[in-house]
Amino acid sequence: MSSGALKGKDAHLLAIVDTIAKELGFYLGLANIEHNEKGYAEDYDYGEDDEDVTMAEVAETSTKVAHLVNLEGQLVSEELDVEEEDDQDYEGYMGNGAGSLERFYRRSALVIWPKWTRIGKDRGDRRSQYALETLRCLQGPEPTEEESGLFDYLCCSAKYLPPSITVPKLFPAARQWRSVERWSKLSKSFVGSRLLAALPFEEVTQAISLFGFEGIKLGLKAMILHDPTNQDRFRFLAKLQSLTDEQRYDTLSCDISMFVSELKSDCLDKIGAPIMDDISLLTCETLSNGGARRLKDGLLPQLKNLASTDVLEAFVSHLQSIIGTQDSRQEEVIILREVVRDILAVLLDKLDFFKLYVAPTPRYSWRAPEPQGKPDVAMKFIKQCLDSDNMHLAADALERMMDVCGQLDEISRIRTKTVLLPLVPLLSQDLKSRSPRPDLPLSKLSETSVKCSLEILDSKGGRFSREDFSPIVNAAIIGDNATLLMSTVFPKVKSYPWNEASWKAVLEEVHAHRNDLILPEDSPYSVSTVITEMVHEYAREAVLTSINIYRTTSIPDVLQFSLTIGGPDCLAIVLNRLVEPTLKSQYVSGTLVPLIPELKRLSNANGIPLHSEPFASTLRKIMKGWIEKVMGPKPDDAAAQPLLAKLNRWTCGDAYCRQVRQFLTSKPDRMLCLDRIGAPS
Repeated sequence: MSSGALKGKDAHLLAIVDTIAKELGFYLGLANIEHNEKGYAEDYDYGEDDEDVTMAEVAETSTKVAHLVNLEGQLVSEELDVEEEDDQDYEGYMGNGAGSLERFYRRSALVIWPKWTRIGKDRGDRRSQYALETLRCLQGPEPTEEESGLFDYLCCSAKYLPPSITVPKLFPAARQWRSVERWSKLSKSFVGSRLLAALPFEEVTQAISLFGFEGIKLGLKAMILHDPTNQDRFRFLAKLQSLTDEQRYDTLSCDISMFVSELKSDCLDKIGAPIMDDISLLTCETLSNGGARRLKDGLLPQLKNLASTDVLEAFVSHLQSIIGTQDSRQEEVIILREVVRDILAVLLDKLDFFKLYVAPTPRYSWRAPEPQGKPDVAMKFIKQCLDSDNMHLAADALERMMDVCGQLDEISRIRTKTVLLPLVPLLSQDLKSRSPRPDLPLSKLSETSVKCSLEILDSKGGRFSREDFSPIVNAAIIGDNATLLMSTVFPKVKSYPWNEASWKAVLEEVHAHRNDLILPEDSPYSVSTVITEMVHEYAREAVLTSINIYRTTSIPDVLQFSLTIGGPDCLAIVLNRLVEPTLKSQYVSGTLVPLIPELKRLSNANGIPLHSEPFASTLRKIMKGWIEKVMGPKPDDAAAQPLLAKLNRWTCGDAYCRQVRQFLTSKPDRMLCLDRIGAPS
C-alpha cells in the first residue's frame, strides 16, 4: 500500500494535501481501518438466503488502525492505539438468547499527524525536509518570503538535525542571497555541533571572495570557538593558515596569520572535552604557544575538569615520553615533571581501583552472575607513579586501597579477592625489576590482604577450594608473613566444621610451598609441625569408601595423599582404621582383600618394601581377617575320621560316584550339582 496505488481524484487530492502538509511540517500516511460490531441477529424467517439477517442490537464494537505506512509504502507503525468510546451500556436478553451476529468493515484511510507526536518519531522533521528541499533549488538572488521563513526555521531546528545535512544548504543560501549577516550568524545555530567538520572549506574561500575576510572574521571566530572538538578546530585553523601560501591572498596573509594565532590561543584557553586523539595535538600546540609554563597554568586546570581518567592516564604517558626526549632547558623539564605529578594526584582521586564488572553467565549455568574486580587499574597507576618518581602517590594509593578493603561487607570481600590479593604478586614482580627497589609497603599490603581474606573464608563457612586458598598463601610468602599464616590463618581453618575437600586444599597448598614459608629463628611455630598435625587429622577424619562416588575420596586416594604429605606414620593411621578389629566377612572380602594390589603399588611407587611397616602388619591383619571371618573355623579331624572311613569303603565304579568321591577328597569347589541321576541298576 502506497500513494502510487491511488488513481484519479484520490491521487489529485492527496497531492494537494501533501504539499500543504510539507509546508506546515505535518506527516501523511496510509493505514488500514478495521471496524468490528458484535451483537444479536434478527431473522424474520423469510427470504431465500439464510444469511439475510439484520443486527437487532449491537453488543460490542471495536475499531483498529493498523499497518501505518508513509506515502512511499514504508512501514511507520504496526498498530495504532485508538481510544475507547466514552460510554457504552448494554443489557443482554434473559432466558433463551437470540443468535449472535458479527460484522467487519474494512477501509483504507489517510492519516495526518504533527511532528510532536510519538508516531513515526524516527522519521525526522518533515517541515525541515521540505525546507532543505526548497533551499537546494533556489533560483533568484533575493529570498522570497517563504524561503526566508524556511531559512529561519532551519536555523532554529539545526540543533536537532545532523550538520552534514543542514550546513551544505544554509551557507550556500546565505551566500547566494549575498547576506553576510545571515552567513556570519549561522554559527549560533550550531553551538555544540560539529559545524567545522560538515562545512566544506571551499565555502569559506568563496565567502572570503564575496564578503571579504574582514566581513566574515567574527562569524569564523564564533564557528571555531563553538565547535566542541579540538581536532576540528585546529585542523580548520591549519587550512586557514595555508591560504597565506597562495598568491591570491597576499594582501590578506598578515590578517589571516594574526587571526589564526589569536584563535589558537583562544582554543587553548578554552579547549573542548579532550579525547585520546587530542593528546599529542594539545600538547604540541601548547608547547609551541607558551611552552611548559602555559601547559601547567593554562591547559592542566582544564584537563582536570574535562578529561576522563583514560585521557589523563594517556597524557601522563605522553608527557613521560616527551620528558625522556626533551632537548629544552632543564627548567622546562622540571615544569613538565610537576604537571605529571599534578595529573597523577588528580587520578588518585578520580580512579576507581575497585571498579566491579559483571561477567556474562554461561548458558548452562544456573547461578546469578557475580561481580568481579581487576587489579589492572591500580597496577597501571602505581607503575606510572614509579616511572615518574612519584612514589609517595603510589604509597597513598595502596593505603587507600587497604583502608577500603578493611570494611566488613560483601563488597569488601569481593574487592579483596579480585583486586587486593592479585595485586600483591603483580606489585612484587614490578618492584623486583626496578633498581634501586622502591620502598613501598608491600609487607603491609600482604598482611592486610591475608587478614581480609579470612572474611572470605568465613563467608564460605569453611567450604573453599585450593583456588580460594592459594592466593592467601602466595600473598603471605611474598610479604614475608609466614608467621601470620601460622598464628592466624591455620587456627582459623582448624576452627571450621570438618570439610574434607577444604582440609585437603590447605594441605596441598602448604605442602607445595613448605620451603618458601620462612619463619624467624626465634619463632615458636614450625611449618613441619603444622603440616604433620593437619595431615594426621586428615588421616583420622577422611571418609573411606571403596569407590569414588558423590565426590568422596576413595581409599586409594586417601592412602596416596596421606603417604605423600605425612609419610609412613600418617599412612599407618589410615591403614589401622581400615583393619579395625570388628571385621565382617563381607568387608574383608569386598574391601580389604582387593586393597592388597593397591598396597603393592604404593610400596613400589614410594620405595617402601612390603615387609616393612606399615605394610607388613596391615597385610598380616588382612590375612588373619580372611582366615577368621571368611574361611571359618578349622575342621575337627576326630569328627571327620568316621566319614573318611566310610568314604574309603565306597568302591562303586559308576561315573557319578567317581565324580562325587573326587569332589569330596580333592576338589576346591564348594558345591557339586548332578543332573538326572537315578538309583543304580
